[in-house]
Amino acid sequence: MVFISTSLVIASLAASALAGRGDLRARHEKLNRSIHGRSSSLTLKSNYTGSDFMDNSKWNYFTGQDPTNGKVDYLSLSDAKKAGLVKNDGDRFIMSVESGDLPSGTDRKSVRITSVEKWSSGLILADFEQMPHGCGVWPAFWTVGANWPQDGEIDIIEGVNTQTNNQLTLHSGGGANCTIDTNPPLVNGVTGYLANVLNTQCLSTATADAGCSFSDPDPNSFGPGFNAVGGRVMAILRDESGVKMWSFARDDIPADILGGEPNPNLWSSPKAFWSSQTCDIDANFAAQTIVLNTDVGGGWTEGNLASSGCGSDIASVVADGSNFNNGNWTVNYIALFD
Repeated sequence: MVFISTSLVIASLAASALAGRGDLRARHEKLNRSIHGRSSSLTLKSNYTGSDFMDNSKWNYFTGQDPTNGKVDYLSLSDAKKAGLVKNDGDRFIMSVESGDLPSGTDRKSVRITSVEKWSSGLILADFEQMPHGCGVWPAFWTVGANWPQDGEIDIIEGVNTQTNNQLTLHSGGGANCTIDTNPPLVNGVTGYLANVLNTQCLSTATADAGCSFSDPDPNSFGPGFNAVGGRVMAILRDESGVKMWSFARDDIPADILGGEPNPNLWSSPKAFWSSQTCDIDANFAAQTIVLNTDVGGGWTEGNLASSGCGSDIASVVADGSNFNNGNWTVNYIALFD
């Protein structure tokens, strides 16, 4: 974890974003930036890059049974290293799913990491150059409280199989009211949100856990399109107005982010907005840890195999290594501001 008060060193915050897709790697440099006073009053708290994600004092490696009943074997840090499923390439962190064909009925090895640091307010910026996709794959970047669903869950990147539109979701369980405001207040003087509402009721239980969600209309917001445009910077802001999420394509990253001084007051409308007028955020969402994982199979994935053009036999899908040729997360950084 990096704590910086007067200066900021963010590996690749601007270099990878400014470069074209062909030379992202060549332009991956460290930049020194000064933090100045700004109207958004955000200050860098932590910045994770490269080998930070392989430090157990900063990120935990989940090795328990998959809560979504996936056909997956989550590895410890040491086992993931031995299997070649985690590595750093300079300041980039690469997290993969096991490749190659497997005997039918065998769980596929993968990785799920959780931040030691907790987040309860302020801004998260996450720069992903690449994300997993394919039949049987369920990648997710999300936050969650210590007790689910009572302490809430916030899904920032999520989808399954051949999906091309990112789904952004809140799961509340605190008992207080929480819905999507279908007539939201303006954000920065313009439309409250840009994505399409899928479900307005956020309350989640063990048997009804859809949550309240948006679908990003951009076909490059998830999966192969996400990777084809060089990835995206995801931003999530939790403040007194509610929870807002942005998804910036590589060529559309705001200059203030590239300069290391993010100011959401200057950005376009968010993709998704859960207004505090219709959702008591503090009552429903306790301090959250940040999670990055790639599940294999699981309820949502398996329930949509046929409609995704992936057949109907999950065992065959998991065993076929060609479904996992695009099984990498490539992370340039995850940074927290408060």
